Amino acid sequence: MVIKFLVLFLVLLFLIFLGSLLLRKSINSYNPKTWFITEIFWLSISFSAVCAGLIEIERLEKMNTFKEKEKQLMVDYESKKNLLAAQTFILKLDSNLSEREAAGVKWFHKMKALFDEGINTNRWEGFLFFTRSYVIKEPGCYADLQSNALEYGWPEDPKMKEEDIFLKEEIVWVVDSLKSFQKHKDNVAKMKPEEITNYLVRYTLIGMFLLGLSLKVLRTYSDYKSKVKTSGSF
Repeated sequence: MVIKFLVLFLVLLFLIFLGSLLLRKSINSYNPKTWFITEIFWLSISFSAVCAGLIEIERLEKMNTFKEKEKQLMVDYESKKNLLAAQTFILKLDSNLSEREAAGVKWFHKMKALFDEGINTNRWEGFLFFTRSYVIKEPGCYADLQSNALEYGWPEDPKMKEEDIFLKEEIVWVVDSLKSFQKHKDNVAKMKPEEITNYLVRYTLIGMFLLGLSLKVLRTYSDYKSKVKTSGSF
């Protein structure tokens, strides 16, 4: 960072030196028109820099809000994960279960395994949608039974009817909970501000600002010389 500041300072000195050569006549003999244009240029660049700064501040505020909501989402995710872990701990798979009972219990184990893959994977969301279609028969949700049964390995018997699924009411309760979490996740994702960083624009503004600052320095120096000459003539 210190090196960047040093480079900017050196660039400013170079622009002042270059401007002193190009505007030598206006500096030695105060030219109101030249320095009026310079002042307008300086004010325009300053206003543009303020606007760019406000945009960046607003983006940072949105990013901070998004980060807070993201933390809350992760807390919710861990809570849902612990809930599924507790359910699978209680609902153990053993050889004494009937085929119907095993299918219901395996749903919880399958959902837990997919949910544990991570919050941003879409496999658990796909299985959730499939469950809404196959188990709940939710209007507007359709997922092909055969292909999803092959993909997720549940149910092992695609001919099983949804009314025969063991623990269906408990599955519906978990699905509703995960639907709420999915909606929370989507809402947080929508809050993420777009990355609008345009380094070409930023460096152009910096360059224009340094140019305007160098002209402002030269204008101040010219004004000072003019006043010295005026006071010296009396």
